[in-house]
Amino acid sequence: MPKAPPPVIKADFNLTLPKKGGAKGDFIPVLNLTGQWIVTRLAGLSSRLVSALKKHDKVRITGEGLEALDTAGAFTLRQAVADKLDGDIFTDNENYARIYALVTTCKGDVDAYEQDNPSKQKFWLHPVYYVLEHLGRIMSAFGRGFINQSVFMGHVITLWMLSIVRPSRVPLGGVVQHHAACRA
Repeated sequence: MPKAPPPVIKADFNLTLPKKGGAKGDFIPVLNLTGQWIVTRLAGLSSRLVSALKKHDKVRITGEGLEALDTAGAFTLRQAVADKLDGDIFTDNENYARIYALVTTCKGDVDAYEQDNPSKQKFWLHPVYYVLEHLGRIMSAFGRGFINQSVFMGHVITLWMLSIVRPSRVPLGGVVQHHAACRA
């Protein structure tokens, strides 16, 4: 009898709010990460995390219930927390700390990165490469256009052949109206 697959543990979090009447440092909420913060388990987490942290200026993070972390999970956490992090993160797990440190060097989203770092073509370094790349883009666009035209013509010919076989399927009212409009 085959073993049942292990249960899927989604990424989640608990936000513990500070209690009134504590010391000054006790007023910072604590975000406890739970589950598997990996790319296949993060669906819908980012927006919930951002909305939960919206009204807080600072937050501490613990990973006591964290079972797995990859760069996608660390990046999601970094994007949600942004400048609100108070203290060190993942002090009890060196691997998680390294992964989080790796994503802190990222600039944000891809669009912002491309705006800040536009690619500069260096034609003098590899002119043959850029000519072939440009030619490839032209041929790819031509190929897509050719395929689209072929599909369209295939539909037209098929409908034309079907109208010869079954003339009753031709909408004569529309044809007559179109013909009359063209004559006028």
